[in-house]
Amino acid sequence: MKKLILALLILAGTVHAQSLIVISGSKTVAVAGFSDTFPGTGALSASWTTPGTWTGGQLAAATKSSGAICTTNYGDLCLAYATGYTAPNNQIATIAVTTAPTIYEGFGVLVRANGAGNGYWMHGNGNTPIELDICTSGSCAAAAYSFCGGLIAAGSTYSLGVHGNVLTCYVNAVAAGTPYTDASNTYTSGYVGFGMSVYTGGGKIGSFTAAAN
Repeated sequence: MKKLILALLILAGTVHAQSLIVISGSKTVAVAGFSDTFPGTGALSASWTTPGTWTGGQLAAATKSSGAICTTNYGDLCLAYATGYTAPNNQIATIAVTTAPTIYEGFGVLVRANGAGNGYWMHGNGNTPIELDICTSGSCAAAAYSFCGGLIAAGSTYSLGVHGNVLTCYVNAVAAGTPYTDASNTYTSGYVGFGMSVYTGGGKIGSFTAAAN
């Protein structure tokens, strides 16, 4: 087994460093080029831009309360793009879901995205299997239903990685489901990010990491 060790400078819950991926069998571990644990309360750090453009919900700004949170308004969608991180074209982003008070609270990961509503969007909740969408100007079309073959649950991490035109889901750092090949190679670069949709509210993402893939 190959082991790579990277020393990271951690400041106020946000990490900026070179990125490495450690792969062993079906497991992949991202050593973060960007990481945020969303410490404290209030607005997200200056590394984030929110909420961007979307047509699939009532947009709201994600904030933090010892983790990233959305609102308590049913139907709101909180999106955030890590515009302070220059993501490589081949990238992977991971969220750690710490609180999911109902099975209908939604969580998602964005790669090769931008504030105009373009990008790849992996999302799901505790009732609907995780799917992969391709979004254009905030309008999303499903590219792969049951992309990860499972549901969102508190206490787990969810990653979306893209390399070339192949997108792969990881649950708790283990490849899950079937990788999706975008024959059109719709997006070749962009930001990483996350999103949360509200049913009753109270969902929380404990951390976000991103790296080269």
